[in-house]
Order: sequence, then C-alpha cells, then structure tokens
Amino acid sequence: IKASWIGSGTDLSSDLLDEKHLSGIRGHACEGEVSQCMYIAPWLVKKNALSPGKLKNTYYKKRKWWGEVFWPFDEITENGALGDATKSSKELGKEMTELILNRIELFIREYFLEDTK
Repeated sequence: IKASWIGSGTDLSSDLLDEKHLSGIRGHACEGEVSQCMYIAPWLVKKNALSPGKLKNTYYKKRKWWGEVFWPFDEITENGALGDATKSSKELGKEMTELILNRIELFIREYFLEDTK
C-alpha cells in the first residue's frame, strides 16, 4: 500500500516564486498564499489589510538552508505574515495553481500508477 501527503502551497511552486524574485522567506500570508486565495477564493482576501511580513530579528530570518523547523509564530513575525502579500495577484495565483495541479497529477501518475510516460 502506498500513501503520501502532498501540500498545495508555496512548497510545490517555490521555483516559480524564485523565478519571479519574490520573497525568500515565504509561508503564512505571503504573496504565494494570498495569490492562490485571490484566484481560488477571492472573497477571503481583505485587500486593504495586505502588508509585508514584519519579521523579528531572529535566526529564523537569517536561515539559508534549514528544512522544516518549528518556530512559534509570535517569535518570528510581528503581524503574523511572512513574505510580502502586497505583491500578490490573481494572475500569479492562477499560474501557481495550474503548476501545482500539474505537478500533483504527475506525482500521482508516477508514484501511485507507476506511469512514467
């Protein structure tokens, strides 16, 4: 039996966000997540509340190669955001979502169906 957990966020499209020279530290309420919301569920986005993340001066901000390390959010950011949500757009959300869906489909075909065509 095969099983997998797949996210649907910025981790599956980080190369696209890198190409667009968006924030290096991404996650909650960053331009990637907010762009996806603008495309998929625009009624959830409060455009007048979008702002860049206000990262505190911690080692989290300076990390370069760390993988997944848990940090309490209140130790990382003053406003609960990472990245810069003011750089979000519906167009970016569409591009990200289509890329992510294509990658998930490819993963399902290769991993679960062993289809390498």
